[in-house]
Amino acid sequence: MTNQFDYDVIVLGGGPGGYVAAIRASQLGLKSALIEKENLGGVCLNWGCIPTKSLIRNAEIISLLGHGKEFGFKISDLEVDYSVDVKRSRQNSSRLVKGISFLMKKNKIDVINGFGALVDSHTIEVEGKTYSTANIILATGGRAAILPGMEVDGEKVITYREAIVQKDLPKSIVIVGAGPIGMEFAYVYNAYGTKVTVVEMLPHALPNEEPEVAKVVAKAFKKQKIRILANTRTESVDVKNDNIEVTVKDLASDKTETIKTEQVLVAIGVMAWFHYRAVSDYQLQGQLRLLVRDVESNILTLRRNEKDFLARKDLMYQQRFADNFRTAQANVRELRSGLDA
Repeated sequence: MTNQFDYDVIVLGGGPGGYVAAIRASQLGLKSALIEKENLGGVCLNWGCIPTKSLIRNAEIISLLGHGKEFGFKISDLEVDYSVDVKRSRQNSSRLVKGISFLMKKNKIDVINGFGALVDSHTIEVEGKTYSTANIILATGGRAAILPGMEVDGEKVITYREAIVQKDLPKSIVIVGAGPIGMEFAYVYNAYGTKVTVVEMLPHALPNEEPEVAKVVAKAFKKQKIRILANTRTESVDVKNDNIEVTVKDLASDKTETIKTEQVLVAIGVMAWFHYRAVSDYQLQGQLRLLVRDVESNILTLRRNEKDFLARKDLMYQQRFADNFRTAQANVRELRSGLDA
């Protein structure tokens, strides 16, 4: 490393893309640091892939016990405790996060805790302290996409972040979005006795998967008495004192229906996590405007003349499906509102 910079590489974001990049940079002999505002492992290890699989495993066991007659046994008065399931999932996540911390120490990577703000192409500020670097890798990952006009309060209207840690399940829930996130929670909640309705605007559940596969899954869910409303748009979510009224519209017949429920889970997908307020340098803000235009052309790329500003593929947003494009449009609106402010 030259005396000009504190580090050869700083990675902004400690998810699967970020910490792997930091490890590889260190292995190649570069002095590396990683900045993370929450937990190492990102969404995948803390609020996504890992803890949901733990919840699904418990739900699978409960479902099997409920069909004991098919396997030649009978269980009377079966009692389940969802909070224990949540506790186990958190323990599994915590164990893996500790493993990543060990890898950071093993590879001599400095972990900087806090929100990282880009000052210029060689400087990042974290909690009032600046760090200089020859190269910056953006690996900020994603966050839950929200329908326009829908307010998430974390209790009655939630995203996967709240859903993955809540210990008490509602008697009924409407899940907006039948992608992997929505369908996983639908399976888990239903196994524990929650009345589940899944609303999907596109023609079938799991719209990004092969129609044949989606059809098999939808059939299995229907057999488990999970209601799936495909080709149906969520028109409004009205939060009352004692319940929530969700108005949906069948796009084929134009008929509307109001569903009363205790909770709503917004699971329409994720959007790139790139906070415009973290960008204070004028040139970088200009670059962000280019990024916005690229989203409008369906492909988000991050271009710079200098070869010192890299980005994880997550941030290279490419439209593949109609629902992803819907998320990209929401991303454009948020980025533009911040840049024009």
